[in-house]
Amino acid sequence: MFRFDNYKPIKYKMKKLFITIFTFGIFFTITAQSGSFGSHVGGVGTGIYNFQDGVDERFESNSGIIIGVRYNFKFGPIGFCPELNYVSKKYGQIGEYDYWNNISEWATPNEWTMNYISVPLLVKLYLGPVNIHAGPQFSYLLGGSLKDDELGINEDFTDDNYYPIIDGEEYWLFNEMDISGVVGVGVDLKMGLYIAARATVSITPLLNLDPFDNLDSDYTDPLERHFTSEITIGYSF
Repeated sequence: MFRFDNYKPIKYKMKKLFITIFTFGIFFTITAQSGSFGSHVGGVGTGIYNFQDGVDERFESNSGIIIGVRYNFKFGPIGFCPELNYVSKKYGQIGEYDYWNNISEWATPNEWTMNYISVPLLVKLYLGPVNIHAGPQFSYLLGGSLKDDELGINEDFTDDNYYPIIDGEEYWLFNEMDISGVVGVGVDLKMGLYIAARATVSITPLLNLDPFDNLDSDYTDPLERHFTSEITIGYSF
C-alpha cells in the first residue's frame, strides 16, 4: 500500500535542499564568467560494500539508468555544477558465502531495484575541455522492488512488510536519505555535447537506523551500502 506519510519528510528535506541550491545558483549566476544548462542520460552499475569487509561479492550489478539535468558554472579553470538526477539502481544477489568464505551460487539470482532522486554538487577543475570533478551527493529513496523467480517473490518496497513497527511506531525498513561522495572525469565538447564518467560511494547504510539510538561502529560498519559507476552523455543548451 502506498503511504504518503513516509514521503512528507522527504519532500520537506528536498524543499530545504532545493532552496539552498537555488540560493547558491543565483549567486553563481551573478558571479560566474559563463554558464550553461544541460540534460543527460546514461547507465549505472551498482555494487554493495560495507566498512568492515569491503565489497560484498554476493552481489553483482545489473544495468541501471540515470536521467537528469545540470547547470554548469565556470570561473576560469574552476567550475561548479549542481545536478538533479533520477537514478534507478539495479543489482542482484547471486548466492551466499559458504563455510570457507567462497560464494555458493544460486540457480537464479534475485533482482533488487532502488530508485532515487539524486542531487550531486560538484566542483570541477578544468584542464582544457577535460575536467576532474568531485563533491557530495544527496539522494532520496523513492521506492523499489525485490524479485526472486526461484522463490516466487515479487515485492514492492511500499508493501506493508517493509514497514516494521518498533516501540509502537512504524518505520520504513530502508534509509530514506543517502549521502555519498562523488569523483569523476568529464569532457565538454565545443558542439555542446558533454560526457562524464564517475564513481559514487555511499556513506550512509541502506538500513533505516532511526529507531535505534547511539549505535557504535561494531553495529554500523557491517551494514550494506551502495557504490556505483556511472557514464553519461548530454547536451548543453
